[in-house]
Amino acid sequence: MCDYSQRRITMVTFDYLQEWRRISMHAQKFDAIVIGGGLAGLTAAAYLARAGREVALLEKSSLLGGRAITRNVQGFSFNLGAHALYLGGPAEQILHELGVAYSGKTPDLSRYMGAYESTIAQLPVSLKNTITSGLFTMREKLELARLFAVLARSDHTQLEGTSLQTWAEKNVERPRIREFLYMFSRLTTYTHAPELVDAAFVLNFWRTQPTVLYLDHGWQTLIEGLKRVAQGAGVQLMPNSRVVELEYAADQVSGVRLANDTILEAGAVILATEAEPALDLLGERKSASLRTWEQSRHQLYAAVLDLGLRRLPQPQHAYVLGIDRPFCSVAMSERARLAPRDRYCSIQFAIFIPLRLEMRGRSTRRWKSGLI
Repeated sequence: MCDYSQRRITMVTFDYLQEWRRISMHAQKFDAIVIGGGLAGLTAAAYLARAGREVALLEKSSLLGGRAITRNVQGFSFNLGAHALYLGGPAEQILHELGVAYSGKTPDLSRYMGAYESTIAQLPVSLKNTITSGLFTMREKLELARLFAVLARSDHTQLEGTSLQTWAEKNVERPRIREFLYMFSRLTTYTHAPELVDAAFVLNFWRTQPTVLYLDHGWQTLIEGLKRVAQGAGVQLMPNSRVVELEYAADQVSGVRLANDTILEAGAVILATEAEPALDLLGERKSASLRTWEQSRHQLYAAVLDLGLRRLPQPQHAYVLGIDRPFCSVAMSERARLAPRDRYCSIQFAIFIPLRLEMRGRSTRRWKSGLI
């Protein structure tokens, strides 16, 4: 039998604690509040705290990491989509500055295969192995060799604002070589939209071809490392804290309001979230340039399947990139510790869904028809 008076006391006590927490949090004022607990948010918070600022990091979910989280399923480490760390770039420099440790291996490019129609053969990744590739005719090989030579010695910054498709249709004669170029674009931008992707970016990326690292145990290692750095610097990490509104005083941002009506004051607020929640929080206060970007932006889609296997059925096909079809299949556990045992294998299969609505509809129907 329930004691009504005891239940009432419990409820009153709970309400009191909630109100006490709200008032005590309201009394806190931070130099900066970072909204979003992914890589960008943790990095920003760590740098600010190291500079002597009082920082709070707010994350709406119970776990930090955002799109860099890694799921562990029966000992297999699955990233949320395709992930590889570019070496020699700003990300590596930042992780080194903050003292975040990680390990992994670079992919073996000689094992990459290309798929065109019913043919799977070694992917020409340099001028050297173009001639021996079984994917192209001799005329196509000669054009690809010329393309490798031209792109390797030129800076293409002057092409900014020109789509890759526009450039390719003007400068690449054979359709299969254009499709090869679009495949490279998908790999570097995670986007199947040559009609929108900037030619300068893709072609300069081809010219430099930076090395990537597949990380042991997934990108969660970076999240855990950044979390330790942030906490060590004094950042107050606050998961389960959903921001619903930015607070203003004298037309300047003065803090945030949480879903439970708690108000946290701050001299500065950093939005390190996905685009949608950031735009919603800004509301009518968006700048003109941000409004222009909002109207012209495009959502990116990919359908990803992760598999944990006892062995790789065809070891020679550990890395396969589609040339005439927008897919990639990569067994990253061949180079990184992502499986519970040495002989076990994790494979990630991704289909890059086109931005063009009519093609996206066909792609969506195709994979939805296979749902169980």
